[in-house]
Amino acid sequence: MQIPWRAAPRAALSSPLTLLVSVVTALLLSFVVAAAVMHSAASGSAAIDYQQDRLCREALHPSLEATGIPHQYVPGIMREIEKAVPDHPPLIGAYVREQRVDFGGLPTDAKFGYRPGATDHLKVLEGGSKDGLWVPQSIAATTDLQLGRRGMGGRLPPVTAVYADLLDPLPEWWCPERHFVVPNVLDRDELATAVVWMPSAESFAALPPEIAGVTDLTVRFPAGVPGTIDEAAALLEEGTARIAPIKEGFNRTISPLGLPVENARQTVANVRSAVLPLTLISLLIGLAGVATVTVQWAQRRQPELRLLWVRGAGPFALGGRGVLELGLPLVVGGVLGLGTARLLLPWYAPSVLLPPGTVTSAALAVVVVVAASLLVAFATGALRTHRMFQVAGRGNRLRKVLTALPWELATAALAVWAWTRVQHSGLATTTKVGGLPR
Repeated sequence: MQIPWRAAPRAALSSPLTLLVSVVTALLLSFVVAAAVMHSAASGSAAIDYQQDRLCREALHPSLEATGIPHQYVPGIMREIEKAVPDHPPLIGAYVREQRVDFGGLPTDAKFGYRPGATDHLKVLEGGSKDGLWVPQSIAATTDLQLGRRGMGGRLPPVTAVYADLLDPLPEWWCPERHFVVPNVLDRDELATAVVWMPSAESFAALPPEIAGVTDLTVRFPAGVPGTIDEAAALLEEGTARIAPIKEGFNRTISPLGLPVENARQTVANVRSAVLPLTLISLLIGLAGVATVTVQWAQRRQPELRLLWVRGAGPFALGGRGVLELGLPLVVGGVLGLGTARLLLPWYAPSVLLPPGTVTSAALAVVVVVAASLLVAFATGALRTHRMFQVAGRGNRLRKVLTALPWELATAALAVWAWTRVQHSGLATTTKVGGLPR
């Protein structure tokens, strides 16, 4: 016979309470699944951000350092580096070792350096012109320094500024250069002096031989701060490939993102492992709620369903009728659940930054959940009508057995499984007094 399919969705409006319960059930079910996907992905971004707070954000890109380079070779090395990486201009810092220097008055200990843009990140105390030497206050106080005076018998540029010494905590721009710009008063092998900044690379190359000596070189590549695991991994991979052609001759390669990326990926795996059992429990409870709503629908529609049954409609047709009436509310609830999970992300996730494709993955998970809900609604509707009209009065023994089974034990077993996974995932804290979290 022909079932009035077109009228089924409209007929659902006659039971607004059932529609409301269907929407809310699907909303909660979809929210839990979508939130689990987003929370797991966001945990990686939170781990990256947490570990970046302990690194120099200006040197997250892999970088190079070399020590003890003869000063006369430095200009050529700098030119070769700039030619080798034209796609990402490097920020090169050069520092000579401390020597006895005459600034036109009493001799004092000082070391000279050059780094493009250095004078833009210093606090000026006297003067300020950028075409001469910038002397730290700690050195200026040890000699009768005068602005405009040329040291080393006129072979140095004139002193044009006195700046405040760089001290901890350093600004971000100076963080990767800390070893070279902050005097190490605890190291007996080095003189505790700050840097006298040269106005240009040419003036640094023209330093008098008696104060040039050997040079320490740093090659940094300023880059944007990554927010997700994918961005951090991409920066690490691209940076490693970028410095590969120029790393020969450098005795130190710095890749600060290597361990954070590995740790962040492990964090995502741990969180997903811990959340998965809880999500499965919520999914089963939600699908049980969908089945309950379908049973209530069958009870409310019993006279109409009986009429259709008498006219020749079978259990599958009546189950399909239930999907037509409850399907739209379930789909609407799924969409609302996905939107709610995305909207409330700042409230439940450790980070608001999601890797590309996370929302798509969450949407696919919601589609699977909605499809499962529709399947449960169809099966429940078919079984319920089958029991009401086709096998009424039979199957009492099976019904009694199913009723007597302690189904709560299944949920309890899943809860124990979830707790065990949390305990062994490294996310749980120890209960021992004085112990530290794993």
